[in-house]
Amino acid sequence: MAVADPWIRWDWVRRHGHDIEAAARQHVELTAVAVAIGLLISFPLALGARRWRFLEAPILGVAGVLYTIPSLALFALLVPWTGLTRVTAEVGLVSYTLLILYRNTLEGLRGVSEDVPSSFGD
Repeated sequence: MAVADPWIRWDWVRRHGHDIEAAARQHVELTAVAVAIGLLISFPLALGARRWRFLEAPILGVAGVLYTIPSLALFALLVPWTGLTRVTAEVGLVSYTLLILYRNTLEGLRGVSEDVPSSFGD
């Protein structure tokens, strides 16, 4: 039995394949940049929190607050300063990576034995 209204219109996908490919490429690029910047921020913060334990909770709190801000609200706050630009999207995406990357990097560092010499000059 033929479906009268299919969920996917393959003829539309064929006609707009170049648009879909460009959007997918842009999505992957935005995501890769956000994760890279998030890691550049999170890794030193996790190292610092591992070294100075009193920093762990405040950093986790700030990252947690940033993670809970809905994206539409965040964009509404950012647009007056950054406009509707790529920067607006990246700031939002980076802020959402911080909690996950920080928490997991810190947990990974906790798995390293205290007997291992650090590069902090201990």
